[in-house]
Amino acid sequence: MRTLALLAAALASLSAMPAQALTNGSFESGFTGWSHMGDATIYADLASDGFLVALIGTASVDQNDDGLVGLSPGEANFSGISPAPVAGPGGLAAALGLAANAFDGTASAIEGSAVWQEITVNAGDTLFLDWTFVSIDPRVGDYAFAAIGDQVFHLADGNDIVFVDDGIGFSMGQTFSHVFAQGGTTRLAMGVVDVGDTLGTSLVVADNARIVAAPVPEPEAYALMLAGLGLMGFAARRQGR
Repeated sequence: MRTLALLAAALASLSAMPAQALTNGSFESGFTGWSHMGDATIYADLASDGFLVALIGTASVDQNDDGLVGLSPGEANFSGISPAPVAGPGGLAAALGLAANAFDGTASAIEGSAVWQEITVNAGDTLFLDWTFVSIDPRVGDYAFAAIGDQVFHLADGNDIVFVDDGIGFSMGQTFSHVFAQGGTTRLAMGVVDVGDTLGTSLVVADNARIVAAPVPEPEAYALMLAGLGLMGFAARRQGR
């Protein structure tokens, strides 16, 4: 009976449904497949894997967020839309299915912006996301994040700035990765929040989100596995004589 159960499990794995790949993970079709809120826009960047990236920021359209570095109100806003409040029924946290204190545990994230989409994955699949953090805020608090379901991952804050030009700090480009322990449908989001105050714009440049499927045994490996199960059954019959 145990041999038959193992064989059934092996055959079931052959017919597992493939994961739904990310839609437009490189943003080459704009925000097709993505929802977005706040200061989020598509930006041309010849250094990316294609020509377009998602630029997600905390700059207001009409407030003087960055006067300390000589920028005019709205100058660091590329979308024409101000960031959204984090808390409240129509806030960013609610849109992402998160608690208001999910970003830092203290509900001190005031406003932010994000893009997101629903994805379906198999156990063992790996998500990759390329990003760069940019900040005009001299404080460390503002940060970029990735969220998978109700889990928020801290990508970068002011501590990750490696060089500053005219008051604007830049991190190195990096890649976030996450291995899914379980299969199913979940929400992937990425964005940035202002923490403590709304002064000093911070932005995350996101690109090339992709899911790499868990390794699938080659047909030869399945054949060997089934042969091994057959030998186990043969041995069991011999022992039962």
